[in-house]
Amino acid sequence: MARPQKATIQNELGGTIGALILGGSRYLEKTDFVVRSIDAQIDKLQKVDALAASIHRGMLYHITGELDESLYWLDNARRLKADPHNEFDLMAAIVLSNLGYFSRAAQLLSKVADFFKLSNANLLLLTGSWSELSQLNERLDSSKDEEGVAAIAKAQRCCMTLKQIGVSEDQVKAMLDVAGEVMRSHRMLFLEDAPIVRETGDVVLYQLLVKADRREAIKMTDEVLMKMIQRDLDVPGLAFSFIAG
Repeated sequence: MARPQKATIQNELGGTIGALILGGSRYLEKTDFVVRSIDAQIDKLQKVDALAASIHRGMLYHITGELDESLYWLDNARRLKADPHNEFDLMAAIVLSNLGYFSRAAQLLSKVADFFKLSNANLLLLTGSWSELSQLNERLDSSKDEEGVAAIAKAQRCCMTLKQIGVSEDQVKAMLDVAGEVMRSHRMLFLEDAPIVRETGDVVLYQLLVKADRREAIKMTDEVLMKMIQRDLDVPGLAFSFIAG
């Protein structure tokens, strides 16, 4: 009887948490009814599948902005599985990226390059992981994933454009971390959307789509630019903005 119950709970949790991530824009509160309800479901799952429960808890708590707690539960899942698969590092990188810790996400991604799929191209571009992106590109010839090939080709073009004007990976990551800091101050999730890179004359504009209205997106952009100037991180030829979506 436990097996059907486990499958049912897992399916319900996966669908509910997935919908919250895709449809969300702001951190949820731990006291919110939906969070408490999901926590209760995870408690039930814990009795029949501790590994799956840890994964679901890790993904739930990052929606509440609780980074340390989210990473704790993902690390617990790694320990429960005994074999330290790269999938947990990839999950942690997604959590870090969604919460605006882009350079920390990039550090994790650099450890799991062999585990990448073409569908990870946007995450690599988002975190400024150009070296890993190049390694992923080497698999194109043998890949039959047309959508993945198109994504990686787009990501490669964006990276090449930035490199042509002399912008380094470290400079992009520093800029993105400032953007992430502003996101967190607004309690805003990023949700893995691909960055938009536009070339205008001798300037490359790096844009992140956020679920905010136009006024807030402009305010957040101004905050990023001010922080970059104050910290002497502004780079000639590289501009940044949030765009409302």
